[in-house]
Amino acid sequence: GEIGAEIRFAPAALSEDEVLALAQGAEAILCDAAAISRRVLEALPTVKVVSEYGIGYDNIQNQILISYLRSVQQPIHDGLENVPVSYPIRFSVGLQQQTFYNFGGSNRTTVRPVFQLNLF
Repeated sequence: GEIGAEIRFAPAALSEDEVLALAQGAEAILCDAAAISRRVLEALPTVKVVSEYGIGYDNIQNQILISYLRSVQQPIHDGLENVPVSYPIRFSVGLQQQTFYNFGGSNRTTVRPVFQLNLF
C-alpha cells in the first residue's frame, strides 16, 4: 500500500551541498556515503531521523560539545574615528564518536576528544 512518502534518490556519494539540495523539506534521510555533518543537520530543521546503511565508514557526525561563546569588542580606527567592532569567539570542548566497520562484520568504535576555536 501507499505510505504517503516522497522518495528522492541520488546514485552516488553526495557532498554536504548536494545533501542540502536534495534533502530540503525532508523528515528523514537514509544514506550511504553521504556527508551528514553538523552543518547539514542545522540547515535541515525538518529532519527528524538520519540512518546510514551499507558497508564502509560511518559518515554521520556523532559528537557532543560544550561551548563557551563570548563577544570581544575592540575599537578600530577607520581613518576618521574609532569604530566599535565586536568579534564573537566560540571555544568548544567535547567528544566525538567514530565507528569504523570492516567486511568481517565487526567494527571498532573510537571516542576522541574535540577542541574547537571559532571566530565568526
